[in-house]
Amino acid sequence: MADLRINYGVELQQLRNVSQYIAKYAEYPWSRLAIHLFGDQLVFKDPHTGQWMSAEALGQLTYIVDLEMVSQQAEADARASLRRASEDEGQVSRHRAVMNNQWVFKGTRIPVEVIQDYIQLGYSDAAILAEFPTLSRSDIARARTFERSQAHVA
Repeated sequence: MADLRINYGVELQQLRNVSQYIAKYAEYPWSRLAIHLFGDQLVFKDPHTGQWMSAEALGQLTYIVDLEMVSQQAEADARASLRRASEDEGQVSRHRAVMNNQWVFKGTRIPVEVIQDYIQLGYSDAAILAEFPTLSRSDIARARTFERSQAHVA
């Protein structure tokens, strides 16, 4: 605590408020209590609500972004965006703005022709799925029956 006062200019009253905070949540493991220095202000995370609070005036909400939470949410959103709709499995489509108008598996940027090449080279379905985890077995089955010169979506 002396380090906070001497080296970071944290006022004594803030340190007293933080000690009251720690005493209030004595039943929680210290690993669940988060205290951060924000400029010369101490803030802490209320373990009940998950909100960041100011040590200056207990109960006053501060606007601090929890970057770890933002990072986790962004990663979850990115993973969700990679998931295809189940009705897209086994379907092919093409669009002039996607892979130069090549036939691709719907909801992906994977050309049907690439999977047909893997099949011709003798790759098993499991090996293809290992290389292209966003595909499904119905996509591979569709690649087996899809004619490269096909002019319409079946």
